[in-house]
Amino acid sequence: MASTGPDTRPHLHLMADMGFADTFQQRLEDLGLAHRNNVVLVGKKPENRLASGHFSYTDLTEGSAPDPRAFGHIFVHFMLPMVCHWLHRHPDVRVHWVFYGAEVYRNPLVSYSGLLPKTAGYARWRPSEAVRRLGYHLVHRKAWQHALSRVDQVLMGNPEEFDLIQSLVPSMRARFEPFFYGKALRDVQHLESNPLAAAFGDEPLHIQLGHCACPSVNHLDLLESASATHGVIWHVPLSYGDPRYALWLQRRCRNRKNLRWMMDRLPIEQYMNHQSHMSAAVFPNVRQQALANINSYLMQGKPVFLHPENPTYRYYVEQGIQLGSTTNFSEREVRRLAKKGEENQAQMQRLASEDSCNANYLRLFS
Repeated sequence: MASTGPDTRPHLHLMADMGFADTFQQRLEDLGLAHRNNVVLVGKKPENRLASGHFSYTDLTEGSAPDPRAFGHIFVHFMLPMVCHWLHRHPDVRVHWVFYGAEVYRNPLVSYSGLLPKTAGYARWRPSEAVRRLGYHLVHRKAWQHALSRVDQVLMGNPEEFDLIQSLVPSMRARFEPFFYGKALRDVQHLESNPLAAAFGDEPLHIQLGHCACPSVNHLDLLESASATHGVIWHVPLSYGDPRYALWLQRRCRNRKNLRWMMDRLPIEQYMNHQSHMSAAVFPNVRQQALANINSYLMQGKPVFLHPENPTYRYYVEQGIQLGSTTNFSEREVRRLAKKGEENQAQMQRLASEDSCNANYLRLFS
């Protein structure tokens, strides 16, 4: 019998249209791995996509779906419902799940809420959410459960968050595999300068709050708890997410004079220029979001505040990174953490360096 040689088939990446797609493709090309990895966007039609690269597109219907037999390993970046149904049609296919977050945290089939009390009022009486929940249970439940059973590895950067995901979807039997896209590493290259810490004058402090118009960011809970911070101007990005939530938040805060709403989605060069002028950043989300934002601020040596129940807060503190807690936000704490900027930069270089990022790519996608 002839011996079976190594599997020379390319890898398939089914990737949701998101901000990490271009970063992922560029790093594959830089490492000479593009020929081994076929990246296909799933979900949005090409004319509506966020990713700017020239990606193939599929809606995973019979006419456009890739044949899994043509590929060695299949990586699913964001477990969309249509990906779950595709896996249900191919019961023998095994996949590696590159974890994004919303596919679990926003999934009506998973018992989880990352909303704090003030923000929970927004979601309490939304008929569309009730319809969405019913639709998931009627249409997607079986496919979701099947997809979980087909996962061999979960690729993500935080073992603490992996433990949380295992508790939320206990039917999944998969192992943790370290991986991060490296988006923040690319983003900080757009900085005109990279100061070790923000330049602090007397007042005011300019601080970014959150990163998008998602209820799970819990903007209002932070703003009302930090109402006494008169020496702060808040810069609040709301350029994508839920436009109804953005309007609700603006109405609830219409009497606040220290808010600057950022309603336009900025090119990355302009957005990093905005970051360079901030004194600090505050992310009140309990579930992990905005990791590229968090990392890019820390790589600049700037203070970052996270909710203490956020798995990134717990993991980064364990790794020696000094973070502020959103439950204890104050101007004094911002100024204290600003003095720890160089130490945080050194820890981030150890935890999320170019070398470690490239090593992950080479190990997983060669």
